[in-house]
Amino acid sequence: MRLNAAERRMALAGGAVLAALILVQFAARPLARRTETLGRAVASGEKALEQLRHRAEEHVRLRTELEALRARLAEDKDGPAPLTLLETYAKECGLQRNVAYMKTDKTPLVAPYAQTRVTVRLEGVSLDQVVALMLRVEGAPRPLGMRSLNVRASAKDPKRLDAVLDVVAVGRE
Repeated sequence: MRLNAAERRMALAGGAVLAALILVQFAARPLARRTETLGRAVASGEKALEQLRHRAEEHVRLRTELEALRARLAEDKDGPAPLTLLETYAKECGLQRNVAYMKTDKTPLVAPYAQTRVTVRLEGVSLDQVVALMLRVEGAPRPLGMRSLNVRASAKDPKRLDAVLDVVAVGRE
């Protein structure tokens, strides 16, 4: 059977369309899906890499702070005890009569360090006095930090404050 020229062109066109559909179905679509998948994987990898960079920067910052703290602790071998410092600061801020109590608690950390927590209860003080004490704690010669501060109006005099400060110090045992 012989095909005339028009029939041959129709057969070739049909074959070309069929080949194009097969190519699209079995090559182009899977490649497009794979490209989308890889695009999502690359975006996810870039996000993870950015998080890793951020964590690396944070690690460097924390390591620097730790080294500074270790150096500060090494310098503070024979410094005054936290309780003694706080008593001195309370006296300097004019809070000697306002101290209801000061109690201390020592917790061992990783050898050779320990954490000393001093709880100070102040009664009938002004906000300026509390702030002055906090500034003294912040500028202390040894590593001291405010763990918590609770302030409320005094039951005896509503114009005054009662405050409980938790101060934490880290030092050698």
